[in-house]
Amino acid sequence: MKSNDIFYKKLVMLAEKLVELNKIRAVSLNHSIMELLVAKHLFDQGYENVDIEVKIDDLLIADVVGYKEAKVVVEIETGFVPAEYASEPNSYLRARLASKIARYSFYADVFILAFPTYYIPPIPKILLQRPHDRDPMILRDLKSLVDKYYKNPPIDYEYLTKAYLHKLYMLDIDEGVVKELSPEELNEFYNIARNISILSDKNSYEHTKTYY
Repeated sequence: MKSNDIFYKKLVMLAEKLVELNKIRAVSLNHSIMELLVAKHLFDQGYENVDIEVKIDDLLIADVVGYKEAKVVVEIETGFVPAEYASEPNSYLRARLASKIARYSFYADVFILAFPTYYIPPIPKILLQRPHDRDPMILRDLKSLVDKYYKNPPIDYEYLTKAYLHKLYMLDIDEGVVKELSPEELNEFYNIARNISILSDKNSYEHTKTYY
């Protein structure tokens, strides 16, 4: 049997798993489509063992996990903000992304954050740096931000010091295409955004530049 046929059958099995999860409202249809797109991309990259909605510890379930020479964990973010944080979406999303990168990368040899092309994730800038380049004072500020939204359990400071984002996936869902980005490329995009005054209010800029 050709390898493409094998991967196709595995992808169908993942789709069937997601259909069952969707029936019990464990995973939304939109999220399911993105998980399948990521899984297909990993198959195309030579990962033979790929699964979705995988429990990786007592509290965490990863969107997509794949194995080749190393264990890759992919988490998908769409920018959802709960109603209780509607008045502070940027702070909430920065905290959410920091928490997710720190907690999930701890269990991965390669950690990837995926997001649809219609969303630009406000990843804290310090987490786009290599761990040994991070300012401890900024990390403590970031921990305080994360603790504001995630208290049960609070994040371990060591997780933030060791957190590492290896790459990012931009998901073009309409075309079924995955574009890979490095943390450095996303950081450059943030810099361009500032230069064209997307963050037009100076006070807002001063408040966010530490995290962006």
